[in-house]
Amino acid sequence: MPFDIITVRAPVRIDLAGGGSDVTPFAAREWGAVVNAAIDRYATVTVRRRADRQWVLTSADLGVQETYPAGAALPHDTPLRLITAALAAGGVAGGLDVRVQTDVPPGSGLGASAAVSVALLWALQRLRGDDPDRAEVAAAAVRLETAGLRITGGGQDQYAAAFGGIQTLHFAAGTVARRSLALSQATQQALADSLVLCYSGTAHVSGAVLAEVMALYEAGDAATRTRLYTLRDLAATVAARLETGDLRDFGPLLTANWQAFRAFHPHAGTPALEQIFALGAAHGATGGKATGAGGGGCVLLVCDPARRAELCAALTAAGFPPFAFGWDDQGVTVLEA
Repeated sequence: MPFDIITVRAPVRIDLAGGGSDVTPFAAREWGAVVNAAIDRYATVTVRRRADRQWVLTSADLGVQETYPAGAALPHDTPLRLITAALAAGGVAGGLDVRVQTDVPPGSGLGASAAVSVALLWALQRLRGDDPDRAEVAAAAVRLETAGLRITGGGQDQYAAAFGGIQTLHFAAGTVARRSLALSQATQQALADSLVLCYSGTAHVSGAVLAEVMALYEAGDAATRTRLYTLRDLAATVAARLETGDLRDFGPLLTANWQAFRAFHPHAGTPALEQIFALGAAHGATGGKATGAGGGGCVLLVCDPARRAELCAALTAAGFPPFAFGWDDQGVTVLEA
């Protein structure tokens, strides 16, 4: 049944291995693989019907509000372009208030834009009385960003937002195969105890980095192709380690993933990221990686749990305070309707 107001949330994710290999044209012509985990940090979207014929769009994170006539041709070059693109595809008639807020810093590299897209598309479908399908909404969110807004990116973020959980994703010829990883509770706890996530203080812009990587791939650059193969192979290794509960070399595996990705582009690494990695190495971290495409955003470190407090204190003193997170196994969820 249709609603007059609905609030929906979708989780962001930490990418553990393989990111970059899920991007077209590589993923379409060959195949890519990613391992990621949805966490309990969210994009929350509230959509409310209005009595007038206005679309009032608000981003609490950006402090931006835009107003348009309902049903108008919406611009896709505004700070709220994710919202305008989703509304253009949403098929909801009449006036609407749309408010978006996320639990992570803008440009964190945690897939927040995809979580916004998934939550908003889900809300619009429910608002018009439809029963959304998780895979279909994830695929629609990918199209929204890559085709509608022409942002170079993969699909891992949208599927994590839609399904939640710790998962592996296989991308090939325009298809996505998703599998939840079978982790014991003990492994999930051990993984949580060993991971530290902090923000570098600078927003990342993944699309530009990934666009240049794919341009090199299309030009036949052998080193780029080899690195993409390395990333997808690391995804398979990380998935296997998680399912067997063997986390002894988890830090070095994440470091190998970061080194392969950082070699793509000179702007993937930044002084702040390198400072965080150096602090980690000096205070109990066994490895780690930038989230997303680097160039800023967050860093995920793997540490000896016995030195976790020491590592967190060192990061905080340097201006990179870690933020707590747990696992999300629900995916996109209606909070109020």
